[in-house]
Amino acid sequence: MSLSRQQTSDFLRALKTTPVDGSNDRMYVPLDAVRGDDGAASTDVLWRSLVNTEEACVLFSGFPGSGKTTELNRLRERLERTVDPAVKKPDDDPYPTAVVFVDGEQFFDLYNPVGIADILRVIAFRMDEEANIIETGKPDPKKGFLPLFVAFLENTKVDFLGKIDFGQYLGGGVNLMLEIKNSPSFRDAAREAVARRGQAFLDLARASMTQSIERMRKAKKNKYLRVVVLVDGLDKIQPIQERDRDTIEKSIELLYVTQASQLRIPCHVVYTFPLWLKYRFAMWNAYDAPPLVLPMVKVCDRHTQKDHEDGIRALTDVLQRRIDLDAVFGSASSESVRKLVRASGGYLRDLVRLVRDIVLMGKDFPVSADFVDRTIARVKQEYVHTLLGTDLDVLAEVATAREPPQDSGGKMAAFARLYEKRLILTYPSGDEWYDVHPIIREEPRIQQRMMERNSKA
Repeated sequence: MSLSRQQTSDFLRALKTTPVDGSNDRMYVPLDAVRGDDGAASTDVLWRSLVNTEEACVLFSGFPGSGKTTELNRLRERLERTVDPAVKKPDDDPYPTAVVFVDGEQFFDLYNPVGIADILRVIAFRMDEEANIIETGKPDPKKGFLPLFVAFLENTKVDFLGKIDFGQYLGGGVNLMLEIKNSPSFRDAAREAVARRGQAFLDLARASMTQSIERMRKAKKNKYLRVVVLVDGLDKIQPIQERDRDTIEKSIELLYVTQASQLRIPCHVVYTFPLWLKYRFAMWNAYDAPPLVLPMVKVCDRHTQKDHEDGIRALTDVLQRRIDLDAVFGSASSESVRKLVRASGGYLRDLVRLVRDIVLMGKDFPVSADFVDRTIARVKQEYVHTLLGTDLDVLAEVATAREPPQDSGGKMAAFARLYEKRLILTYPSGDEWYDVHPIIREEPRIQQRMMERNSKA
C-alpha cells in the first residue's frame, strides 16, 4: 500500500528541521531529562547566569538541527513570563524582562568573516527597533540608531559611500542592515568606515544600546527592569570553499577570543558560537559561564552500549507528533523505529532526515525492515565519504576512550573538525562524554583501528 499524496505532503512538511517556537508548540517534546542524568534543563545554566548577575555575557552552541534555536526560544519564553504580573512566576524571578532576538541568518553573511563591528551594529539596530516597538507598537527608521549610523557613514570619507543615497534607508522602504549583508561592496565600504573611525563607531553603538535600554525600562505599558539580547546563528559561520577556511576560522578566533571583552554590551547577552572553537581555546575566563553546548539525546549507555529506553521513547514521541508512525512503519513501537533512533545517535536532525528519506523514497507502506536498513546504509555512506585516512586514529581513540584525544596539537584539531562534521557526538552523564556517531561506528576501517589500538593497550 502507498501513502496518499496528501499524507506524503503532510509528512514531509512536518519533517522539516525548523525550530519549534516554544513549549506551547504541539510538536515540542521536552528532552531535558534524556539529555543527561541530572535532568536539568539545557538552558538552566544560561537562565541562572542571566537572572543572578549583572550584564552577563555567555556562550551557547549545538549542532545544526539539534534543538539549539528551540532551546533559545524556550529561554525567551521563560524570561518573558516575568512581564505579565498576573502570571505566577515559577522561577521566583521578580524582574520583568524584555528579550531582543537577533537572527544571525537574517543579518549576517555567514559564509564570510563576521567582525565585532558587524555584531555591535546589528545588536544596536535590533535593540533600537525593539524599543520603538515597545513604545509605539512599530519600528521607526527615522529615529534612534539608524539615522545616527547613516550620519556616521556619510561623514566618513569612503569613495563608495559617497555615491549612496542614504535617504532611501530612512523611509522604511529599504533595510540598510540587509543591504550591508547582501552587497559585498557596501559591506566592505561600511567596514572601511568603521576601521577609520573605530572608537567613534563603538561609542555610537554603545550609546545607542544604553539609550534603548533606558527607553525599554521607562515604557508605560511594561517597565522592563532587565533586558536580554539573544544572538542566534553565529554558530553557522563557515566557508563555502575549503580554501577560505583558514580566513574564516581566524576571524572567529579574533571575535570570540581576542575581542571577547568587546562582545560585552550594557545588558545581558547570549551569543551562539561555532562548536569547534570550544576545543581550540580555553574561553572560560572571558565569559560569565562556561560555554554551554547542547548535547545529544542519550540513546545508549556509555559503558554497556545497551539501549537507553527513556531516550528512545522520547525521540519516538518526537516522530509521533509529526507523522503517523503506524502508516509508515506499521507501529510506533516497531523495531524499525527503534533502529532509526539508535542509528541517529540521539541527533535530532539525523533522525528526522532518516525518516524523511523513508517517506520520500518509500513505495510500499508500512516499509519493510530491509528498506529501513538500506536507508541507514545510504546515509552512512554519505558520512563515510567525508572521512580522511588521517581521521581514523582520532575516531578510534574517541570510540575507545569516550573523550577527546589527550593531545594539544594535530589530533585535537582533527577532533574539532570531526566534531563540527557531526562524526563525533557529545553526551552528558555526570561528566561530559563523547562517542563516534553510531551510523559510522561499525565502518570496517574504524573497527580495524580500534582493534589495533586495543592490542597495544
